[in-house]
Amino acid sequence: MAWTKGKTAAVAVALVVILSGAITILVNAGYFQSRENRIYNGGVNHFHALPNRLYTYPDGDETTREYILALFKRFHREADPARDLKSDRELTEQDIRTRPIYIYGSPENHSLFRRIRAQLPIVFESDGIVVGKKKCMGRDVGAIFACPNPLNPEQRIAVYGAVSPDAVKNMNGVFHGPTDYVVFNNATRRLTEAQPNQRFLLEGAFDKSDRAHWRIDEELQLLPPKELRQATAGAIVPRG
Repeated sequence: MAWTKGKTAAVAVALVVILSGAITILVNAGYFQSRENRIYNGGVNHFHALPNRLYTYPDGDETTREYILALFKRFHREADPARDLKSDRELTEQDIRTRPIYIYGSPENHSLFRRIRAQLPIVFESDGIVVGKKKCMGRDVGAIFACPNPLNPEQRIAVYGAVSPDAVKNMNGVFHGPTDYVVFNNATRRLTEAQPNQRFLLEGAFDKSDRAHWRIDEELQLLPPKELRQATAGAIVPRG
């Protein structure tokens, strides 16, 4: 009987250890955080804190180049344009595989963007952007998000992109940062009376269970607030 009681106690202790470990893993993965905390998880802001970042723009697009230089002067005075700003044609494979990269542009005019767009969690097509089971329609649709670089998942990329090159203008003027992604169009840009974090078509957090290939998590996604649905009617359709 003593042996049986000892065995039972040992099993109980083992179960407690196993359960404690499992709970620790779940806590670290964020499973017990509120939905709001999992959506507003620091998102793109984490990318801004990475060292050795490289800003890129489409070759020949002087408007975007000057725009990034203005961002340097206003927000990133530590950046050295000679080292930290390159056109897509100046990018080397060493850059792509060893540095966190900002992509400003469209798949239509940025070669790296075009090269990796099918492997991104938000996919840019010629008439809109695919976001999981939804598609945001229009040539004016854009998105800001950060994710692993498909060419080297140990590095990150941040995309400031739009379907049409014309829609890339003033990308940083779109509210972003605390979420993994925001999707917008010209209609939401004009919603100046709405709160900054309500000027979107979609925003949310990625499913990061596969560290190399993040995906849209439909449970961690916000649609436009009710008061903005009329302005965005027809822009979001089910993905066929």
